[in-house]
Amino acid sequence: AAGLPVRELPVQPPAAEATWLRQHLLRPDDVLVLDGYGFDFEYQQAVRFGVRRLVCLDDLHASAFAADLVLNPAGGVSEAAYALHQPGARLLAGPAFAPVRTEFWENSKSMAGAEAHPNTVLLCLGGADPRRLTQQVATQLLALPATAVRELHAVVGAAYQGWDALHEWAGGQPRLTLYRALPAAALAGLMRRCGAAVLSPSTVSYEYCAVGGGLLFTLPTADNQHDLNQFLRGAGLA
Repeated sequence: AAGLPVRELPVQPPAAEATWLRQHLLRPDDVLVLDGYGFDFEYQQAVRFGVRRLVCLDDLHASAFAADLVLNPAGGVSEAAYALHQPGARLLAGPAFAPVRTEFWENSKSMAGAEAHPNTVLLCLGGADPRRLTQQVATQLLALPATAVRELHAVVGAAYQGWDALHEWAGGQPRLTLYRALPAAALAGLMRRCGAAVLSPSTVSYEYCAVGGGLLFTLPTADNQHDLNQFLRGAGLA
């Protein structure tokens, strides 16, 4: 959609892939961005020599890095948590570097006075919700009195695997509205209507804070959410 070329790489072991990239795609003036947990230190070293700068997106700081820049959107993380081996390497951490789409912050100032009631609740445990917690948590929220949860809006992404069963179950819940794969603008609008939210401590929590948010409860669903969960709670955002 942005007009950028997309190339699918040949399937091969990581070491062979790194060599293939250097031989066929990478140029000395390139900035290469790696986003994934399979790019180990040896892979990074192999591709780093073929480009001007290497940038890695990371939220685990579980291994060494050969990158010039490491981006971790969680706050409260310092370079001491990282093994940065490239001379002059820097860590970019915190909400200033969070990948929040413009739909969630561009109108936040104009909406600052429109506060939603906390009995209208948003539930979103990430796009995929691999542990299938949406129905379980929704059941717990709907068991609360209507004065506490008058409306529950549950959102899952296109990657959610149990949609048919979830959709069938949701049909019998009068206070629940279920959504799938909402566009950014629609999700931002829904967030502004919900004065409370139960969210995974991932980008979706940053998005809720950016639109003005409300009472935010975080429910970690993966190990890589630890840093952001600690930051949101420690900063009084959740």
